[in-house]
Amino acid sequence: MAHIEKTFLVPGYYEKFACKASDCRHTCCQGLEIRTTQAEYFRLAGMDCPKDLREKLDLSLHVLPHPDEYAYACLSPDFFGRCRMMDEKGLCALQCACGYEALTSACKYFPRSPRLTRHPSCATSNACEETLELLFGEAEKGEPWHDTKVPLSFDLAGKEPEDTDPRSEEISRFHAYAASCMAGSSLLLPEKFSLLRAIADGAPIPEEEKALSIAAAENSAHPLRVRKEVLSALLGKIGEDYPDLTKAAEGAQRILSSCGEFLTEGDLARALAALSGAFPGVLPFLSLVLANELFYSGFPRSDGLAPKETARVLPVFALVLVLTLQGGLPQLQTREDLIDLTAAFFRMADLTPFWRRCHLALTEGPGDQNPDALSPSA
Repeated sequence: MAHIEKTFLVPGYYEKFACKASDCRHTCCQGLEIRTTQAEYFRLAGMDCPKDLREKLDLSLHVLPHPDEYAYACLSPDFFGRCRMMDEKGLCALQCACGYEALTSACKYFPRSPRLTRHPSCATSNACEETLELLFGEAEKGEPWHDTKVPLSFDLAGKEPEDTDPRSEEISRFHAYAASCMAGSSLLLPEKFSLLRAIADGAPIPEEEKALSIAAAENSAHPLRVRKEVLSALLGKIGEDYPDLTKAAEGAQRILSSCGEFLTEGDLARALAALSGAFPGVLPFLSLVLANELFYSGFPRSDGLAPKETARVLPVFALVLVLTLQGGLPQLQTREDLIDLTAAFFRMADLTPFWRRCHLALTEGPGDQNPDALSPSA
């Protein structure tokens, strides 16, 4: 266990964040398999606690098939996807009975995600409805995305990693720039994808007045083209894995059925227009959501992918999100419904190797296909 006290770069909303606890409509504890370290496992296994809690812990604790010191066991949910530690009020029975220090490190800090690069950063996950509500509020007020530095402390499993990558300084600048670029209003979404791809390919981070021309040139050379089969395979998988997304994924598949072999910028524009028709003002919200995802995931180092790989995955990731939301429109009546579906998507995306799954779908493709997400038109 490493105690970390550093100055972290955080998004502007971060200091406003406060867990809703029992007021949360869909707690982030729901449906998750919470990993524990070896030390946490033996502490929980031998903890002196009330009998009913002891029984729930014994049912929950399972050693992983290939355990190591830092990912040794898990607290598995019950048949209905609820953490067995949750009481009838939606509170953690373990914390109520044994105190905050009894929690695993994952439970203590999620939805926060401290990343210890040369310039440490931290955000909260879009899987959390409070995060999305804060972002929706900022979008409504027209508040621009900004970041700030604050002192934070964490007790993290494992040792503090040494940053020996000679490109760390450059990648840290790219990380902060990517979020602000995605949140900005001066570029269209495909142009943002193109600009970030160009930077990942080695172009320098441009001055603001040059960003538009670079993005337009890159987008012209490499227009948005994502094979329909890739998106269909990804939507099918999330529909199988996450029941909260099944209906929306099925709706998205029906939308895909009317599209051509490749989805283009026009298909993305139509999907965004459908969302805007149902929820005016949703576009600034989605820009902030995608910006926050880039910040939270450590883009361009998302899920172990190289910067070039991550930049190519980004438009596919965004298309799956937009199509899922469009597919769910028949069931979305209120802003809360929109936030709940968005949070469900990011519970899937942030808490599984979804970035890598998108990458594999692109490089291997469904069947024997080998799609190129951003290839020039033939």
